[in-house]
This record gives sequence, structure tokens and C-alpha cells, in this order.
Amino acid sequence: MGNDASMETMLRFLREQSRDCSVHCLSVDPEAIRRTYGVDTIRLNSRFRSRLLFRLDKTLFRIPGGLLDLARTIHSAHKFDLLVAPGTGLLDDFGTGPFSWPYTLLKWCVAARLSGAQIWLVSIGAGPIRNPLSRWMMKKAARLARYRSYRDRISLEFMRSIGFDTGKDTVFPDIVFKMETPPAARIPSRDKEMIVGVGVMGYKGWHAWEAGGAEIYASYLSRITSFIVWLLDSSYSVRIFTGARSDGETVEEIVSRLATMRPGLGERCVAVETSSLSELVEQMSAVDITVATRFHNVICSLKAGKPTISVGYARKNDVLMAQFGLGEYCHHVEGFDVERLKLQITDISENREEISASIRGKLDVLKAELERQDRYLLAEMLG
Repeated sequence: MGNDASMETMLRFLREQSRDCSVHCLSVDPEAIRRTYGVDTIRLNSRFRSRLLFRLDKTLFRIPGGLLDLARTIHSAHKFDLLVAPGTGLLDDFGTGPFSWPYTLLKWCVAARLSGAQIWLVSIGAGPIRNPLSRWMMKKAARLARYRSYRDRISLEFMRSIGFDTGKDTVFPDIVFKMETPPAARIPSRDKEMIVGVGVMGYKGWHAWEAGGAEIYASYLSRITSFIVWLLDSSYSVRIFTGARSDGETVEEIVSRLATMRPGLGERCVAVETSSLSELVEQMSAVDITVATRFHNVICSLKAGKPTISVGYARKNDVLMAQFGLGEYCHHVEGFDVERLKLQITDISENREEISASIRGKLDVLKAELERQDRYLLAEMLG
């Protein structure tokens, strides 16, 4: 959802500021993007659709398919004057190997430059990049960009730490903070009962295929379920949120365990289904406090002005929380202390109005910074 929201925010900016431009979206699911946003699309990676050709390509170590994909990419890139990568953790290798996202990014950046197009990397996240080959590919791709801004200081510092020249680069907030805040969703009210939103994630380690992933996930599931049980026993209502389709399994497991441990919860514990970040902000606007794992779930909660606790898997969560003066409410997903979470919920419950007011003040500052970046990008477009 976070990636979709970044794309949607940039798409709206391009349409508003340059109405005569033709926009194409590079996507792994072109049909879905075309239906949802009414924009022309190009498949991010081409592949053989014939089963016979697919098997033959596999037999030949995918060399024919790779060459065909590269040729199609170069051909498609000739349509572009500008290639924009908006937001997201663009330059990290979370959940990916070198010949997945890092190669795809490098391929498109090289093709765009060969066609004479400018490349903008706008408010992106960077690091960690743990695989050496992935790091090499991503550095090469980033070097081809004419404009680079990072969504936080640690992203810029990470690129500098791996030998990348950041002398012309800058820092602006995540562009999702430009997204309009919808009105709060209406949910059944319960007298004097506060509502805690819990954003969960099917987390199995930085690279899910590495050893220990199942144990990491089992530990996370056990502790987050234990925390939700405590919330319910302490007279809080709970709304469970996700940030990607892949989190649905985790929600099902938690709900199944809760049904056994605390049967008959009814509307006191509800798994909320959302299909976009805007819907997620709408739902989070109706809770009193949020505990979230995914980076853009944390953004959603802050965007809604809600006191937030982060149970994150990367430093980007911690840096974002510190920006809002909430650095003490940070945990790591692989070792968070449920007892500490309980104490923090109690503390926030007593001070949430003051915390919310501070969050809203910071949101105004971030919006002004993003408007400044917009003015610069618009000047680049018109120039």
C-alpha cells in the first residue's frame, strides 16, 4: 500500500502541474494499475507467456528471455523524456535478491539514459543493501539520476557510507505525507473504551528465505497476540490493520488464536480490510492509539495525528518516529518487550491529547517542506 500511495501522489502532481504530458506507469501488474488509475502502463519485466517457450528459456538458463526483456525495455524507454521513481524504499534489498529488484532498477535507468531521458529519484529510502552485487547495481542506477532526494537523513548517510557521492543530493520528507487526509471512519462507539489500532506484518526476517525465518515469525506472532489479549483484558477495543496483501495470513492466524483464547469478542476486536493507504488513514483516524510494524502504517497513523508506537524492522521507523518526538516509543520487531509496550500504552492513554497536538504541528512543517520540493521539480519540468 505504501508503494501504491507514493505512485498515486506523484501521479497526481504530474497531472496537476503538466496537463499536456503523457504518463506511463511501469508496473508488475499493468492491468490493475490501468483499471485503478486510468493511466497507460508498461510491464516492468517482460516474460514468455507461452508455456513451451517458458520451459525452453528455463532450460537455456533464462538467457533468451533476459535478452528479449532487455530489448523490450530499451524500446519502451524511447517513449520517455523523464523517468521518475517516487518514494518507497527504492534503494534497499529487503526481501529481494540481486537479479530481482536491483537488476530491474538498473535496467530501466540505463535504458532511460540511453534514450536521453532525465531520471528523478524523489524522496526515496536507501539502505540497508546487504548483498554486495545488489549494492553495486543500485549504486550504478542511482548514479544515473539527475535529481536525487532522500526521505530521511539516514538514507543519505547510508549512500555516503557505501562510497556514493551525495554532494548534490538533498533530504525531503516521504511524499506520502502530501496525501490528503480523509475524514475518520465511523465505527461503533463504546462508552469510555479507548480503541487501539494494531498494524501487523508477516515478517520473517530481512530475507524471508534465510535460516531462522520461521522462528522469527513464530516469536512475533506469539508476542503480538499476547499484547492484543492484554489490550482486550484491559478494556481496550482493538482494530487490526495490514499494509500489504501478504499480511492477510498473519491476521487470520491472530484472529484464530484470539477466538480460542478469548471467545465471544464481537466488535471489541475487528480485523479491518483496506485496499489503499487512503482507506488505511481513514480507518486509523478512528482509533485513539496505534501500534504498527510496517513503515507506511506508521506514516498513516502519524498522518492521522494519532499517538503511535513503532514495532519496526529497520532504522527508518526509528528515524521517522524521532522526527515527531516519539523516539522513546520505538521497538524492534525481532525482540520487542510486551511488558514495555503495555507501560507505553498506559502512558500514552494519559497524555494522548498533548501528543496528538505535537504530531499535527510537525505535519504542517513536513507539508511545507514537500511544497518546496514541488516548486523545484516544477521548475525543472518547465526548464
